[in-house]
This record gives sequence, structure tokens and C-alpha cells, in this order.
Amino acid sequence: SNSAFHKTTIAFDFLFQNYRRFKDIPLNFSKTQGTATPAELRFNFNFQNTYFLRLGAERALTDKTTVRAGYYYDKRAAPDASVTPFFPDNSKHVLTFGASRKMGNKEFTLFYQGAFQDDRTTNVAANNNAFSNGTYKVFIHLLGFGLRLNKGAKTIDNE
Repeated sequence: SNSAFHKTTIAFDFLFQNYRRFKDIPLNFSKTQGTATPAELRFNFNFQNTYFLRLGAERALTDKTTVRAGYYYDKRAAPDASVTPFFPDNSKHVLTFGASRKMGNKEFTLFYQGAFQDDRTTNVAANNNAFSNGTYKVFIHLLGFGLRLNKGAKTIDNE
């Protein structure tokens, strides 16, 4: 990150995620006698390695008010055969906005995040029995509120 650009802190991050290690999840059932439940059921994912790009900016408007904005790109890791309603993974573009306001020994934060996932259509023969083929459309809205309290201080910065 760097804060030399017009009193604005700008940060960039690149992450590489080794998802290939996440091949499957075994579920073991202890009570199977007299039922049709198998002793083990294995969910195969076969994820691919992927990367994430993140960019953010923060600027103090006054000594008590700070605004933030950000963007990140999340490259998909799941192959078509692993996409289900439970896990509708695809590449995502995410925008975030937020602001914080200091009031005495408290800081209030409000933020919004909108995630636009690319539409994804799967048609894998192995998924026909699971009924998971189809078109997946995802848009996520996230609204949040935070409160930071510095107990025993007159201001949030211990001044």
C-alpha cells in the first residue's frame, strides 16, 4: 500500500490459492446398520488453483470521517462437474464502499458490498443424476454496520 497519492492510501494485493489440494471431502456415517446409508460418501470437487486480485483506497475527509472503496476479482476454481446449487462457483467481480465516523470513544462504520458473479451454464453427463446441470446466476448484496468502542478512553484514538 502507499499513501503518497493526494492523502489517499491505495493498496493492491495479489493472492495465489492452492485449491488443487482440495480434491474431495469424505463424509463418514457411524450408524449405517439397517439403513441404505453407505459407511462413507465422498464429495469430489477437483478444484483448480486460482488467483485473486484486490485493489482498495481509503481517504480521511476530516479528522473524524474516513471513506473507503475497493474492487476485487476472484477467478473461479471449480470445474463444471463441481458446480451445484450448494456451490455455484464462478469468477466474481466485487465492489465495496464504506465510511467510518469517530464520535468520542466510538467509531461507527457502514459498508456495502456488491458481488457480480458471471453467469455459468453447466451440462456435465455425470451430473444428470444429481440434477445440478443448468444455468447459475448469482448477485450478492451485503450491507454491514460496525461499532468500535475504546472503553476507558475519551476518544477512539486515546488522545
